[in-house]
Amino acid sequence: MSSQAGRSRSGSRNPLGAFLRKDVLIQVRDLKELALMLLMPIILIAILGLALGQFVTGGPVQLDIGAALVVEDDPTAGREEFTRRLAQTEMPLPQRVALTAAALTIQPQEMINALLSSPELADLIAVQDLDAEEAQALLEADDVQAVITLPSGFTGEMLSAMLLEGDGATMDVALSDASPLRAGIVNDILTAFAREVSFQSALSQELQAPPPGVITETGTVEELTVGARVPSTAFYTFGMATMFALFVAGSISGRAYLERAQLTFDRILLSGARPLAFLLSKAMAGAVIVFLQVAFLFVAATLILGALRGQPVSFWLGSAGIAAALALAVGAFSALVTSLNFRANNQAMSNVFNSVGVTLLAVLGGSFFPVEESSSLISVLGGWTPNGAALNGFLDAAKGFGLEAYGPDIIRILVGAVVLMVAAVALFPRKAVG
Repeated sequence: MSSQAGRSRSGSRNPLGAFLRKDVLIQVRDLKELALMLLMPIILIAILGLALGQFVTGGPVQLDIGAALVVEDDPTAGREEFTRRLAQTEMPLPQRVALTAAALTIQPQEMINALLSSPELADLIAVQDLDAEEAQALLEADDVQAVITLPSGFTGEMLSAMLLEGDGATMDVALSDASPLRAGIVNDILTAFAREVSFQSALSQELQAPPPGVITETGTVEELTVGARVPSTAFYTFGMATMFALFVAGSISGRAYLERAQLTFDRILLSGARPLAFLLSKAMAGAVIVFLQVAFLFVAATLILGALRGQPVSFWLGSAGIAAALALAVGAFSALVTSLNFRANNQAMSNVFNSVGVTLLAVLGGSFFPVEESSSLISVLGGWTPNGAALNGFLDAAKGFGLEAYGPDIIRILVGAVVLMVAAVALFPRKAVG
C-alpha cells in the first residue's frame, strides 16, 4: 500500500507528463485531424508549386515562343538607293559626306538580328531564318507564333528615315491566331523597338547629329550573390507548413474546452493538480505536434516532390531550430485560445481562430505569395507573425544563409511566444465550473 501511495503522490505532484501524453495521443488518433494537418498540405504544395511555379519565385518564365525571320531585302541595293537619294538633296557637301559615313555604321538587318538574338530574349524566343513559303507553313501549323519579314527596300527606307527624314521603313509581322499571347509578346517587342529607333532618329535629327549605328554599353555590370534560388515547391512547402501549423492551436484549444464541458477540468482540480499545469500541457502538446507536423511535411515534400532535395546539413539544422521556435509560438497560441474559451465559457474562439485568424495570419505571413522583399506595411506586420517570421527564416536557410540571417526571425518568434503565453496565463481561470 505504501508503494501505491507513493506512486499516487508522485503522480499528483507531477501531472504534466500525463496530461501531455494524453493530449498528444488524442491528437494522433484523430484521423480527420491528421488528414487535415498532413495530407492536405502536401496536396496544396503540389498544386500551387506546379501551377504558379516561376511566377511566384521570380525565375525566368518559359513560354517557348517560336519566330521566323524572312529576309527579302538586299542591303547593297538599299545602300545604293540611299546614296542616290542623298545626292538629290540640297545639303552642303560636308554634311552629305558626314551622312554617308554615318550610313556605313548603320546595319538595319543587323539591328533586327541583334534584337532577336539578344541574351534577354534568347531564353524567351527561338528565331529561325526561313524563306517565305516555309515560314508561312509553320505559322499556319502554329509551330512558330510570328513571321517577321524584312521586305525589299527595307535597308534603303530605314537609312532614309534615320538620316534624311524619310517616311520610315516597313517591317511586316504576321501573327499566329492559335497562340495570341505568345504572338502578342513578339509584336510588343518589335513595336517597342520601332518606337525606340524612331525616337532616337528624331532626336538625332533635331540635334543635327547622326544617330548611333550600334548601341554600346557603358560602365560595368556587377553580379551580386543573393543566395540560391528557392524552387516554387520549396516555397510552398514552407508556406503550407507554417500555415497548417496554426490549425493546431484551434484543434488543441477546442479539445481543451470539451474537457471543461465534460467536467474533466473540474476533476483535475479536485485531484490536487494545479490549473496552470493543465494550461501548460496544452501549450506543450501544441508545440510537440507542430514540430512533428513540420518535420513530416518537409520530409514528405522532399521524397514525393523533391522540394528540398540537395539541401546541406546546415539547412536541416537551421530549419529544426526555426521549427522549434514556431512550435513554441503555436503552443502559446493554443494556450491563449484555450484561456479565451474558458473565459467565454464556449468554444467560439477556437472556431474563429481556425476560420478567420489562420487566414489572416497566412496572408500577412506570405504563405501564398512572397512578401518578404516588399517594404509595405503588410510585409512588416507579416515579419512579426510567428508563421511569417518562420517562413522568412526557412527561405533564408534554403538560400544558404546562416544564423545571422534567420536568427532575428527566431528571436521575433520567441518574443511573440512569450507575449502570448503571458497573456494566456493571465486570462486562464483558476477555479472549476461553479
